[in-house]
This record gives sequence, C-alpha cells and structure tokens, in this order.
Amino acid sequence: MTTAIDWNGQRLNIRQAIATGIQASGWADIAPELLGTPKAIKQFELQVAALEVDVKAFAIPLPDNIAKVSYSGNLDFDGTIAGTLQSPRIEGDLNLDKLQVASLEFDRTLKGTVKGIPEKGINIDLAGIQDRIQLALDPKYQPTSFDIELDRMNVSGIRKNEQLQIKADNIQVDLFKNIAKASQITLPEAILSQPLSGELSGNFAFNLQTSELSGEDVAIANPHLGTLKGDRITSSFRYFNNNLTFKNALFQKNDSQYLLNGSLINIQSSPQLEAEIAVSKGQIQDVLQTLQIFELSDLARGLNPPIYAKAADLYEGRNQDAPVGANGRSPVPQSGIQKSPHSPRLPVQTRYIASLHPKHLFSTSVRRKRLY
Repeated sequence: MTTAIDWNGQRLNIRQAIATGIQASGWADIAPELLGTPKAIKQFELQVAALEVDVKAFAIPLPDNIAKVSYSGNLDFDGTIAGTLQSPRIEGDLNLDKLQVASLEFDRTLKGTVKGIPEKGINIDLAGIQDRIQLALDPKYQPTSFDIELDRMNVSGIRKNEQLQIKADNIQVDLFKNIAKASQITLPEAILSQPLSGELSGNFAFNLQTSELSGEDVAIANPHLGTLKGDRITSSFRYFNNNLTFKNALFQKNDSQYLLNGSLINIQSSPQLEAEIAVSKGQIQDVLQTLQIFELSDLARGLNPPIYAKAADLYEGRNQDAPVGANGRSPVPQSGIQKSPHSPRLPVQTRYIASLHPKHLFSTSVRRKRLY
C-alpha cells in the first residue's frame, strides 16, 4: 500500500491510499490515548473505489447449511464508507461480475446500488440484461424482503414477524438437489442419486426461528423423479423437524389422476412413507408408462431408471440367420407389455395405504392394504 496523509494530532487526513484493486481518500478522527484498540478511530469517512474484489472476501453471517453452498464472483464498488468501525455506513454503486451460486449462473454483469445503515440494515438492488437481485437485510443480516429473477425463474419474499412469506415461479426442481449436495444437507442417497427435474411454482412460508416450511398452491410442471414422470403435481405441505406432511397432492399423467394424502417421516435418516392414495380415471397404460414399465422384467427394478442399450448394440448381437422382412430389415421384437385400445381403467376412488422403508424407496417391495 502507498499513502499520502496529514496528521494534526487529532484528525488523520488521507489524501490518497492505494493498494491492489482499491483506492481510498478521506479522513479519520483519532483518539491518541486509545491507539492500539478498536476505539482509537472515533469517526471516519472514506471515498472508496474497489475493482475485482472476490465476493468471498466479505464474510456475512449465514446459517451453517446455507453458508456451505458454493458461490463465486467479483465485485466493483464506488462510494462512501463512513461512521465507526463498530457501526459503519455504506452507500454507493455496485457491480457484480460472473456471479454464480451453486449451479445458478447470473448475467455476466449485474449493476446497481448498495446502501447500508447499521440501525436499519442493508439494501442491494442489482440488474443485468435479464436477471435481477433485490435484497434487504436487517441489522442481524436476516432477510426482510427479496426479489430474484434468473432467466424464467423468479422468487420473491417478504418478512412478517418471524415468517418469511415466499412466492416462487418456474423454479428448476433439480436446483434443490444441487443445493442439498453442496450444503451437505442429509438426504437419502436413494433420492439424491435419482434423476430429478420439473418446474416448481407456489406460495411458501418459512419460520426463521423454527425452520418450519409450509407450502400452499404448490405445483410442479413436468415432474420427473427416477422413473416417475407425469404432466403435473399440485399439493399443499408442511415440513418440520425432519417430517413432511402433504395434503391433497394430485399427480396427473395424461387422463389419469392420483390423489395422495399422507406423510414422509424421518426424511434425513430412515424415511418412511404413509399415504392414502385415491385413483381417479386411472388407466393401466398410464400407470405403466409413468413407471416406464414396458417388459415384465421391468417390475423388478421398481423406480430405478432403466438402462437402455446403445444403437450399436442392435448390430453387435444381430443373428445373421434371422428372418428378414420385405424391406430388408429384421422384424422388431415386440414389448412384453403392450398398449391396447381397450386398456382397462383402474377402479375410480380405489384407496390404498402404503408403508415405505428406505431400502424399498426405489423398489417394488411396497405393502398395500385395500380399504374397500
């Protein structure tokens, strides 16, 4: 660092201070008798210009799990930092370059402002070409409101007492799996290892003290978990103390509908599912297609995804003496389970109770009890 300063016994005038990536000028009132302690600087005001500072250089207290989520980027700041070391005020222009959080990549540059007042908190408002970040934190760095736009995704929230009310639109479901892995949140490997996708929308409430999470009017478009694929899922739920309760969960595939009410307990250690399932307008071909069951042997793999052969394998194992059709091609073997124009419908409002052990989470070993 190189500096040019004046000192009159009480005030330190900083005409210029230069270090790698930062320049500053201003003044600081000093208490000489307190030199060597944090209270030696009574007041200060600095004009600061910082370039390409690593965002990780700013330590913001966050919950342990969230703090483990990977992030990267650089920031530029041009503004004023003033007050005391214990309660500094900050205001100026802020640019964020190459911001990435978990698997999310924002616009190359987000530009805007930052304003921080010790007794009120911090406000950040940044925007790029498509993406935007608005964030307000209280003096304890707890969120009071936020609005984040990334591509088609949008999530916004506002705090009321200890409840953070959140509205989400078009959130990629696999993002939660990536965050769970990055933050070392304990989830069953049977879930983390499965394909997971879909677009989530809904209204949520998160208790900042108890970490209870609830959702209303929650919908997932094009849900996909393991071999389970559908058109849409809607539900309301409550998650607290490692237990998930869901109500009026509706899974739709083509014309078939499946209504679930129940709970998933001990999610992080030994998950068990208990649910009442009602099937409405269910057609057997929709069930088989949903589970990707095309051969009788597929029943053995449960919800684990099938392993398909490559195109080259069709020729490697081809029998040269096999019969050839009129078009010069060998006949294509038919699937063991075929769709029929007269495929039976499942009974309307058939109800089951299912208990699911973690080792059966993605197998067919599910016990069912018919109620009527």
